[in-house]
Amino acid sequence: MTIPLYFPSTPLSTTGPSHLLLELPTEILKLIDQASDENPLSLTIKGSPSDEAVLCTCSKTYAIRSVQISNELVLFAPTSSSSSSTEKEGGLEVKDTLHELLELSECVPRTGRIERVLKGQEWEGLEGEREEEEEEEERPRKRTKYTLAHLKSLIQSSDSELVEALHEQNVLTLNGLLLPLSPRQLYPLLSLLLAQLVLHSEDNPPLSVPTSRLLPALKENGVVGEFAEAVLERFGAFDRERGKAGRSWTMNKKGEEVVKEIGHGVLIGKLDPHDPIPLSTFLSTWSNLIPDVFQPLISLSSLSGSYLLSPSNQPTPQQITPFPLSHLPLDAPSRFADLFLTRSRWLLKDMKPFLRDLAGDEKGRERLVARFGRVVKERVSVVGGKKEKGGAGGGVGGEMVEVVYARNK
Repeated sequence: MTIPLYFPSTPLSTTGPSHLLLELPTEILKLIDQASDENPLSLTIKGSPSDEAVLCTCSKTYAIRSVQISNELVLFAPTSSSSSSTEKEGGLEVKDTLHELLELSECVPRTGRIERVLKGQEWEGLEGEREEEEEEEERPRKRTKYTLAHLKSLIQSSDSELVEALHEQNVLTLNGLLLPLSPRQLYPLLSLLLAQLVLHSEDNPPLSVPTSRLLPALKENGVVGEFAEAVLERFGAFDRERGKAGRSWTMNKKGEEVVKEIGHGVLIGKLDPHDPIPLSTFLSTWSNLIPDVFQPLISLSSLSGSYLLSPSNQPTPQQITPFPLSHLPLDAPSRFADLFLTRSRWLLKDMKPFLRDLAGDEKGRERLVARFGRVVKERVSVVGGKKEKGGAGGGVGGEMVEVVYARNK
């Protein structure tokens, strides 16, 4: 069978291709094959003009990158049946020539913008709740409110990844509007919640409590109605629907998440980021907010990506400084620039927690470090029971550690 090929009567565009080809990975092709009226397919390209665009399915996010190809691709289309010339009927006409393809690669959802978009809309805390009840008519609150639908159009992530990120960042939905719980305001509420569990629960450890006891206790502190229900759903689960007799609430993850959020609130909400304090003081403050039965759940490692520690080989007590991941730039070049401005020398294990939103796995983070930093191995020796860099005279033993420097150093 012979198919005639025709070239356009006017030259193809010299300013660049008018078409782009997107190569789809196997998992998206499967979604296309499985799509139906009952299971519709959703593919959305997201990003503002200043963003690198991503493609989102209902559950995954894909980075889009342009790949140059050595062989020229020629794009054909059937000749138009409305063409004035019948000679071209049944043939193919050249529409474009391409020297690049767009490829998709699964990436970490870009949800770091959530906190910045919702800034200024946070719950005002226990004191704020009481003041609002007393002065609502005198002090109307005027601020932009966002719904989940609004956020879907602004955040570069799939719908399911966005919902998960809102959960992790303690953003509630009340009457269809999003309400962030800031660390500063959240930790007193969670400390109160633990205290009420210990007081009213008959279990050991006290993880469950009848709502007939818990809700009135929370109400006495200004935590009422839909807000109280939403907070409890965020950090636990009810065993039956609202309004049914004998209803009880059970805390998630045996209290680990609540204890962590209290520590995070003390670290981010209470400490001055420019004024480090002794690590022992921070741990003591955190511990004082946790009932004895939950004390074993206190773990500094649970807060990784939120703080910096001073070297442990100094004669003064080790210091801790708030350094939240959410306050760092969202793009990789600016992120590394900020990290190296903060410290000229990083232990690789200390840097990785501040990259977890840029790469989803260990290998991806290591590739980023290799791209923007220079990794060297250095020996750390122990002097007088403390670790020092470089194996100075008098050192005992020693271990090799991976250290990251800026590439221009």
